[in-house]
Amino acid sequence: MTINFPLTNRTLGNFPALLYGRIRSIQRPAGFFCSMANTIRVGAVQMTSTNDPDANYTTCSRLVKEAATAGVKFLCFPENFSFVSAKDGDSLKVSEPIDGPIMQKYCSLAREANIWLSLGGFQEKGPDDAHLHNTHILVDDCGNIRSTYRKIHL
Repeated sequence: MTINFPLTNRTLGNFPALLYGRIRSIQRPAGFFCSMANTIRVGAVQMTSTNDPDANYTTCSRLVKEAATAGVKFLCFPENFSFVSAKDGDSLKVSEPIDGPIMQKYCSLAREANIWLSLGGFQEKGPDDAHLHNTHILVDDCGNIRSTYRKIHL
């Protein structure tokens, strides 16, 4: 698999940056049939998250819309895309279950933009009030959570 990312002053000089590329020549095992196009456009977001989940969502929303307009079908966000704590304990305070309001906004965003989202690390509420999970979430273009991965080491 080859991914080409055109790097320009626009993507390198302004942050948050949105990098685009196309996946070409996907290797398929013998007998594998896939109805997807020969190439799809993917994007990678580089952003500086803050301790304000609403401001981070505003940035993410703008970048998703920009990517969708450019034809991106799969967009990858970095770890802690939705929140970076300013002090110890803040991440635990903002953590939510995956079906909570924050993730529902991102699912709606994926559905409205008709784009898959790879959400690098989300502060998921843990089994009790003293724990949280750093969870990677994959959301499809219909706004459904397709996969989650709870990272072992925070």
